[in-house]
Amino acid sequence: MTTITAKTARTDFSEVLAKAAYSKDRFVITRNGKRAAALIPIEEFDLLEQFMEYLEDQMDLRDAREALAEVEAAGGIEACCLPMQEFFEKLEASE
Repeated sequence: MTTITAKTARTDFSEVLAKAAYSKDRFVITRNGKRAAALIPIEEFDLLEQFMEYLEDQMDLRDAREALAEVEAAGGIEACCLPMQEFFEKLEASE
């Protein structure tokens, strides 16, 4: 991975982009000495996106399992849910 300044990235953008696209080089771009962004090949970006979607799905699944366990611990859906009419009455009362 190559670290370049924002100024270098700006002045040599075509070359940096070509290296990322065709040579599969990775670049960390700094601004004022601090890491600000990265330029990576699109294939790596696509993999990162797929991985992030997978992680989000796993977190949603974990949350759903925890919610189901809470409902079951409270005695099932009948024990912890309001009848529809009562739900709407409480909702209207809270407005």
